[in-house]
Amino acid sequence: MPELIAQKWVQNGFCLSYDAKPVFIHGAIPGETVKVNLIREREQHQFAVVEEVLIPSKVRHRSECPIFPECGGCSFRHISYEKEKELKRLLLSEMSFLEECLNITKAPLIVGQTGSYRNHVQIQFDGRAGFFALHSNRLLPLPESGCLLLPEELNRAIFHFHFKEKGKYRFRLADQSLILPDCKDDFFYIKISNSVQNLTWKIPVDGFFQTNRFLIEPWLNTLRSMIPSGNPETTELFCGSGVIGGFVRDIIGKYHGYEMSDALVKKAKSNFKDHHFEGKFSNVDLYKTVPEISDLLILNPPRAGAGRALFSKLHKCSHIVYSSCNPRTMNRDLKEFLKVGFTAVRGAIFDFFPGTPHLEVVISLERTKGNKGI
Repeated sequence: MPELIAQKWVQNGFCLSYDAKPVFIHGAIPGETVKVNLIREREQHQFAVVEEVLIPSKVRHRSECPIFPECGGCSFRHISYEKEKELKRLLLSEMSFLEECLNITKAPLIVGQTGSYRNHVQIQFDGRAGFFALHSNRLLPLPESGCLLLPEELNRAIFHFHFKEKGKYRFRLADQSLILPDCKDDFFYIKISNSVQNLTWKIPVDGFFQTNRFLIEPWLNTLRSMIPSGNPETTELFCGSGVIGGFVRDIIGKYHGYEMSDALVKKAKSNFKDHHFEGKFSNVDLYKTVPEISDLLILNPPRAGAGRALFSKLHKCSHIVYSSCNPRTMNRDLKEFLKVGFTAVRGAIFDFFPGTPHLEVVISLERTKGNKGI
């Protein structure tokens, strides 16, 4: 096990060091001397996990999780949450177009509970239930105390579930109801509210939905507050089951949502019908074909970002509301939006994932007056 000195924080929760070539260390703090276990080697760099801290940092905290830092689920169990928030702002500020659009040191950072916040989890089972170690298929059994990111209901459900065979199993918690891996339903309900309406929305059991159960409504209400006045005609890309479109339906004009999953399109149509909302939905591969965008674009893409096909379809678009779970691809996309004549108006940072390096960033943009793009 080599001894290394951690030099600085870098993206994805690692510390950078060197041992013939760069080493990205999980579980270290800059300035510390640590013994590490090399877990993956590539041509240009290596990944390692701290085995022993020889000279600790003054800001190091004792982790409450017995499988940190081996488990790849969390990156910051060894520092305070205040330090974690500072670090997340620092790493965001290194992304030049995000910094230009958001003014990261002043942008609101919206937080909820720092633990027990996840509304779903994927468990691996090989005779024991647990999580994979970082960059590995080696199983780490779920600690007896459970996972600190999960509410008590989910931890208890995992411990009591009768696993039958090796594989992965998904557990969900929705409005105090447990959805177990052997559930026969193809959807579950969530309840969301804004200032004028209460919605009950169907989400596919195997579909994506925001992870942090405490920040879903604050996030949706922030998106709603960014919608320009005048009931703009709206295009939503990567609309999922139509949650955002439904949440803002009363303050926009004509609406058309596009999604790459046919199953999600069907659920979106069903949700709008249940609430007597008008709107159209289409199943399209949005990384190959993008429709002409109307006055307002709502964009909530997967981690890959918007895709290059979008930027030639913005001639009619004057406003964009963009939410991203991957600041790096958002930074890339913002460069293109600025290039075709948009300016950032306001933004917010949501810490949907305390303990991890991930963030959700929301930015609204508008067309610079007189600029019709390219």
